[in-house]
Amino acid sequence: MKKIEKISNVIFVILRALQVVSVVIAILCAVMLIVEMFTHSLSTGVSIDLGYVTLDVADGIIPAMLNSQMFLVFVLIMSIVVLGVVFMVLQLLCKIFDPMRQGRPFEKSVSSNLKKIALLVLCGGTVCEILKNILITYLTESLNITEILSNEYIVNVNVDMNFNVVYIVFAILLWLIALVFEYGALLQQESDETL
Repeated sequence: MKKIEKISNVIFVILRALQVVSVVIAILCAVMLIVEMFTHSLSTGVSIDLGYVTLDVADGIIPAMLNSQMFLVFVLIMSIVVLGVVFMVLQLLCKIFDPMRQGRPFEKSVSSNLKKIALLVLCGGTVCEILKNILITYLTESLNITEILSNEYIVNVNVDMNFNVVYIVFAILLWLIALVFEYGALLQQESDETL
């Protein structure tokens, strides 16, 4: 039991530190958003990173909406939202590890917090996948990727739109773990009542 308490205490401290980091990054994104909205100084063009190749696109080929502040504002707002969800997940994880570091791993709140995290993962993953595909579609159509890359050496340009479902499996696993902890809390309660 002491080993669980010690490991849970270390994880709890790490989670609190990650919460502070996520808040600091969200504040930096908010400051950048405010600076961008009032000064228009951050948007300088678009760079497309393809792994080993980076394309810096000329301002003339990009529509006015894309090279204006709108694209950066959208990215910064989405970053703040994602960091908010990360903060909530970290807060719930702290609520899970807090009873564990006090020697009570099978408390009723642990299973309910795990279920909340599973729902956040499911909802957040779905929203991220939808926004990712919207952003890919928007960039592909706005930047005319096929026109930029088409020449005698490149025969075809294919932009792959996919929907990653790993987060669904992760949410289901978290829900199953929550059910195990719920059953453990029930057994712990029965054990405490018989003593």
